[in-house]
Amino acid sequence: ARVVAEAEGLQARRAALERKRAVRAEVLRALQQARRTHTARADQVARQAGLEAELAGLGGAPAGADLAADRGRLPPPVPGEVLHPFGRERDDELGDIFRKGITLAAPRGAPVRAVFDGRVAYADWYQGFGHLVLLDHGHGWFSLYAHLDRVAVQKGAAVIQGAAVGDAGDTGRLGGPAVYFELRRGAEPVDPARWLRGLEVGPPAR
Repeated sequence: ARVVAEAEGLQARRAALERKRAVRAEVLRALQQARRTHTARADQVARQAGLEAELAGLGGAPAGADLAADRGRLPPPVPGEVLHPFGRERDDELGDIFRKGITLAAPRGAPVRAVFDGRVAYADWYQGFGHLVLLDHGHGWFSLYAHLDRVAVQKGAAVIQGAAVGDAGDTGRLGGPAVYFELRRGAEPVDPARWLRGLEVGPPAR
C-alpha cells in the first residue's frame, strides 16, 4: 500500500510538473509572438519613414497635364483584383495598421504599367518594398509601384501612361507575387480606388 501511495504521489508530482512546463511553454510562445509583432511593426514604421523622407525630398517634375483631371478614369497598374484595400485594416501579425496603398493580385512577370504620364523619380531596390518604381506626375502627384520582379525604367526617364515600368513579382514580400501601389498628392496618400477605373475587390489576402 505504501509503495502504491508513493507511486501515486510521484505520478501526481509528475503531472504537476508537466502542467507547469506547458504553462511556461505557452508563455514563451506568447512572448515570442509579441516580440515578432513588435519587430514587424518597428520595421514597418522604419520603412514608411524612409519612404516619407524620400518623397519629401522630391521637388516635383515640370507640370504637364494634371492627373487630377482624370479622377476615376486612370488605368490600374495591373488588371488583378484588390487583395488589400487602402485604409485601416486588422492584420493577423501586425494588429491594427493603416495601409497607404493597395495590393493588387498579379502573376509573376505580368507587366506593371504607369497610370499616368510622368518622370521616374526612383527605380531601384528599397528595403521592405523590394524593387520599387516611383513616378513624379507633376502638380505634386506621385505614384509608387513595389514588389516588382524586375524594374524596366531608369531614374530620370520620361514615361507615358500605360508604359511598362517593371514586372510583377514578390521581392520584399512574403505572400507571393503581387503589386503594391500608392497614389499621393505631395506626401499625403489618397485612396487609389477613387482614382483607378475597373478595380475588383477580392477577399483579404492572408
